[in-house]
Amino acid sequence: MTEDWIVQRTGIHERRRAAPGTRPSQLGAESARRAMAQAGVKPEDIGFILCTTLTPDTPVPATACWIQAELGISRVPAVDLNAACSGFLYGWKVADALLRSDPDLGPVLLVCVEHMTRIVDPTDPHTCAIFGDGAATAVIGRAEKDAGLLGCTLGADGSGAGLIQVPAGGGHLPASHDTVDAGLHYLQMQGREVFKLAVNEMSGACDTLLRDLGLAADEIKVVVPHQANARILDAVARHLGVADRIYVNIAKLGNTTSASIPLALEECVQQGKLERGDLVLLTAFGAGLTWGAAVVRW
Repeated sequence: MTEDWIVQRTGIHERRRAAPGTRPSQLGAESARRAMAQAGVKPEDIGFILCTTLTPDTPVPATACWIQAELGISRVPAVDLNAACSGFLYGWKVADALLRSDPDLGPVLLVCVEHMTRIVDPTDPHTCAIFGDGAATAVIGRAEKDAGLLGCTLGADGSGAGLIQVPAGGGHLPASHDTVDAGLHYLQMQGREVFKLAVNEMSGACDTLLRDLGLAADEIKVVVPHQANARILDAVARHLGVADRIYVNIAKLGNTTSASIPLALEECVQQGKLERGDLVLLTAFGAGLTWGAAVVRW
């Protein structure tokens, strides 16, 4: 496996790897501190902690609880959500529903953290060359009228669950010498099948949502997709006709699963690509199979 082989097939030049011994909750808590500081929110203001991750600190308890302890936020609800690469969209939808259902609830801390390099087989070029580590947090509060999350469509198809999976380590195949020797604790992915489904579902979710909201693609300022691989993103961009407005950072970060969209959004903000009132289209596809799209007014 050479650098040229990786770049030609994925568009990835670099990935990030968490320091040895670093817990996902520590990385997630650090991103949460930065997000709260940027939003002008204090830890005591937070009403709910939601963590999306494929790589929890421990099977029990939830990584959200470890993050809660790191941040010193006491007593508020904390829970994990596993929707793989679609986790940020699923998480935002859940956070939006929580805020709508409880007028007294404080902002929701949506922490997306992944240590993917720890669950990929170093001898499998189809996974070890793609996935990287990362964390990003969104502080989700009540938006002004006609701002924030304007619409979100989500979907899942469990008949494709085996296409992207870590077979062992759960209640079905608990850890044993046999499962470790067989490499069943590594992520397994059927790349060709996933490519076709990712393009179709991400494109279809965007088409459906834009139609439902009465929007045209040319009204979208920036499209921020899950950073799966460059070829998938190119295909989605061509379908939507937004090749000049799609944000791609996979070359330097790789696929950071649920953290990829919020990491890309933060870069868009830092680079001045988004202004107040702009429409942003988000879309993702991941294990489950799960997918979704969302439109946000910045």
